[in-house]
Amino acid sequence: MIFFEKFALIISYYFLDEKINLCFKYKIEMGYGKHLLVEVIVKDSAPLTKISHLRKFFAEIVKQLHFTVIAKPFFYKFPSKDGYYEGGITGFCIVGESHIAIHTWPEANYFAFDIFSCRNFDEKVALRIIKNNFLTKHIYSEIIERGIKINFHDAHI
Repeated sequence: MIFFEKFALIISYYFLDEKINLCFKYKIEMGYGKHLLVEVIVKDSAPLTKISHLRKFFAEIVKQLHFTVIAKPFFYKFPSKDGYYEGGITGFCIVGESHIAIHTWPEANYFAFDIFSCRNFDEKVALRIIKNNFLTKHIYSEIIERGIKINFHDAHI
């Protein structure tokens, strides 16, 4: 894209509603977003069964990464499969920048967590928050830079 097209996009995005169109302001700088995928094995599965703990964890992520909450976090607790282990929890928070999600499997001492944001964020801060909120044994994380790598002007969709 030539300079004037980029400039025109920046100007047009500037005048759009700030909360709803937050992502468009950052599209030019970093593609279409950063997607942090995290898989964690914990030493203690108890926090993976407590909605109150996950709610506090989400609040810290939102605050430290300066996200804009559009819809308060929603959590669903699954019933126990075997009567021995408590059921896992799925949690989701819609933020202006995109979303935050968690899925827990307490019977495996495991959870999957992700953040997708069209605004750049420090994934090291997110990983530190995970370590501060859970007694972690192993953490695997991966960043995916979102955005189709084609020239949209030549695309036939």
